[in-house]
Amino acid sequence: MKQLALSLRDGRMLSISMFGDPDGTPVLYAHGVGSSRLEAAIGEEAAASSSLRIISVDRPGYGLSTPDPHGTFLQFSKDIDEVMNHFEIQRCSLIGVGCGGPYAATSTSLLKGRISELHLVGSLGPTEDPELFRLLDTSLKAPLQTIQEAPELLRTRWEQMNMEDKIFQTEFEQLSKEEQQYVTPFILDKWRFAVQESAHSAEGFLRDLQTLMTPWAYHLENIDTPAYIWAGEEDEIIPLRHAVYLANHIARSTLETFPGMGHIATEVLGINTALQQISKNRALS
Repeated sequence: MKQLALSLRDGRMLSISMFGDPDGTPVLYAHGVGSSRLEAAIGEEAAASSSLRIISVDRPGYGLSTPDPHGTFLQFSKDIDEVMNHFEIQRCSLIGVGCGGPYAATSTSLLKGRISELHLVGSLGPTEDPELFRLLDTSLKAPLQTIQEAPELLRTRWEQMNMEDKIFQTEFEQLSKEEQQYVTPFILDKWRFAVQESAHSAEGFLRDLQTLMTPWAYHLENIDTPAYIWAGEEDEIIPLRHAVYLANHIARSTLETFPGMGHIATEVLGINTALQQISKNRALS
């Protein structure tokens, strides 16, 4: 893993980690809510074996990136634009995982021509759709509701959270035997490191929730790049209906589902499958 602190034009600092083949084809990565750039380590081996270089960015307030109290989907797309310019990337693929999906989708819409391939893994759909919002698991729906009414309560809860190893062990034990084939203790450690990297501050988490509650569905109609949507059929956190909505509103999309997979397994399997698809498409081009 290589790391970089990128100074942006507005004076903020953006923290970046790179995984896989250091000389490989670049792939941008947008992590999930409450996580960090280190989440992309889940796909490190797949990227290395496919000659891909994952460039994973901490959104403002996460990990080592400077907080931005006025952060928006538009601002994130501008940050991504600066990242691409820094690495002299004209076009590349973009993966968005979980609540990083809306950031990836809107950036694809806004950065016309710069994103060659969009991959949404276990992605959240637009929260302005009442039915999609209703279907969310309480673990995600409750903080999205609370950010509108009592953001300081969320800050207090975040600061009181204890990211002990036993929490992640419990997560592992709750997985089915089939899911544990993909979410191994080794992979779970990578997820734990990603979450703990952002545990020191609530700023990224709170800004994410505020941004995710703003309208963004209209961006989907403007995406004209090939899009792959990877979803778990047993995902209770972000149910399959979200993926179906995204597929129905992105013109050049392909929806692939994973039978028997819940949210965590979907993210692990989806990240690696997305990288394999990117490698396959590159070989065919």
